[in-house]
Amino acid sequence: MRTLKMQDCIDHDKKLLVEKQTEVNRLKKVPNWESKPTIKTEVEKLEKEIETEKKKLKEQEDKLAALPEECIQPVTLEITFERMNNTISGKDDNQLKKIAQFLKDNPSVKIQLIGNTAMTKGASQNAIPSEKVIETIETSHTMPDDSLPKSLSADEIKEIRNRKTTTKDLMMIRAERVKQLFLTLKVPSDQIQTKAGKNLGAPSDNQKVILEFF
Repeated sequence: MRTLKMQDCIDHDKKLLVEKQTEVNRLKKVPNWESKPTIKTEVEKLEKEIETEKKKLKEQEDKLAALPEECIQPVTLEITFERMNNTISGKDDNQLKKIAQFLKDNPSVKIQLIGNTAMTKGASQNAIPSEKVIETIETSHTMPDDSLPKSLSADEIKEIRNRKTTTKDLMMIRAERVKQLFLTLKVPSDQIQTKAGKNLGAPSDNQKVILEFF
């Protein structure tokens, strides 16, 4: 997937608007089009859609101007976590509400939440186990001590139960925890993806989840 700037979304909608206007112009070139019910109805329908979409585009452009960094560049979410788990110790509600409202107003826009840690950069997210990684608030990321689906085979259950937690688990449960916040704000789940990031090392701000628009 490529990063999609919000301006690209607006430009795409403008292109569709031009196509509708072109169709209206074509229909109006038909001799005596106003006396032909089918054509007249289609023209009126398209013109009404054009007016509605022009208003929508203006609203989108206003929102884009109000949220320049949060619509174009990756956003560091001002959410902090307690050590080695996904319990939130602090968050910026205004930031979350702004982004959530933008997403609800633009349902075609998707975001990716990337969980990072402030652990040493040399730590491998797949090989360095940490028995201290705890999912204190349940998420959709599967942890070794989670309640597992009954559909899993005995071997699959054994494999999950026996694996050690890693820094990747910490990244994912934090990203998933932030996803829960957006879901609470009524953002549709299909607009949100989660991903493990990197061990970025000190300072502690490096543990924050990064939001990217797609």
